[in-house]
Amino acid sequence: LIPLPEVPFLNMCLVIGRDFVRITRAGEPFVSFQFTHPLMCRAFQDYADRLVKQYKLDRKSLLF
Repeated sequence: LIPLPEVPFLNMCLVIGRDFVRITRAGEPFVSFQFTHPLMCRAFQDYADRLVKQYKLDRKSLLF
């Protein structure tokens, strides 16, 4: 888990695995879908990597 200063997708839960991506709406109407297409999974993995690099903090900064 990586804490972000702002939420990129309000009311959405995004789970990115190696071979799947699951997107769930966290409000009514509750909707969830998952896909396993390798190119789509890779696109979401790249997006998550960019977010991690953008908000990368050292361990001491993360604790405060």
